[in-house]
Amino acid sequence: MINLLPKDQRVGIRKEYHLRVLATLLVMFLALAGIAVALLAPSYVLTVYKRKAAEGMYIRTSNEAEKKYIELNAHLTKVKSTLAAIKPNTAQKLLTSIIPLITKHQLDQIDITTIDYAQTKGDSFAVTVRGIAKSRQGLINFAKALESEPGIAPIELPVSTLAKDANIDFSFVIKNKP
Repeated sequence: MINLLPKDQRVGIRKEYHLRVLATLLVMFLALAGIAVALLAPSYVLTVYKRKAAEGMYIRTSNEAEKKYIELNAHLTKVKSTLAAIKPNTAQKLLTSIIPLITKHQLDQIDITTIDYAQTKGDSFAVTVRGIAKSRQGLINFAKALESEPGIAPIELPVSTLAKDANIDFSFVIKNKP
């Protein structure tokens, strides 16, 4: 096809054509953006609403969790104090283990009248045994039998108790080994 238009008019028409194509593309892009905004706006509003609801729920649950934590902490403190109150006393434990030990080694010649228990540092103890021994040898045998038990320190019999031969009033202290 032959173009009868002069060159400057052809250049002008070409510029106009490019301008119209550009304007059409711009209008289409703006229309597409408007449609996208119109379609995405409800999702955005819903997302913002759900976010606020989630933040509110988080605040409520964190407050409830904090209250429950405080209640649990108070309950645990109460349980701890109750357990401390009912915890078996080590002194009672040691006493219940030492009395059968004494009675196990008690001979027919020994009559025990008093057992005094005193707890010293930690698990250490001192048990004072008083009684009457029918013979000196029976008292010595009783003391040696107690000393032979594991965990019992050597027993010191006062010389004054060994002065008599019969019907000896005795008193000695049993201590555990450190």
